[in-house]
Amino acid sequence: MVWQGWLLGELMRLGVLKGTAQTKAAAWSPSGSLDSTLVLLGLEVDRLDPRFSEKVQRYLASLLGPDRDPSFFGCYERALLSRHFSDMLDQACATHSLRAPSEEDRQDLGDGRLGDLPADRRPYAWSSQ
Repeated sequence: MVWQGWLLGELMRLGVLKGTAQTKAAAWSPSGSLDSTLVLLGLEVDRLDPRFSEKVQRYLASLLGPDRDPSFFGCYERALLSRHFSDMLDQACATHSLRAPSEEDRQDLGDGRLGDLPADRRPYAWSSQ
């Protein structure tokens, strides 16, 4: 279920799928870089939690308010992992004496292809094939 979030987000962004409340809540792809950013924004959630995407969507909606799109107009994690946002995050961390995510964390795609999740902990059945 790790890469499915990315795929859903891309299909909605390209207009292949219509974004519904259910598909939008499932389109956040868990990664180390997103995880690090979410912790700094006040949300700690396990990337292996089957409801990871839903929890991220709900939390960002609560932060942004009812009139804002928590999917960042279909860009999902890209907006939170962009260089511009990363620079602003680094500045905010420095101001508050917090540790900002490392460049290695920012490059972590989180889909298992780079080995971030051991095969036995990947949440999809065919991960060891």
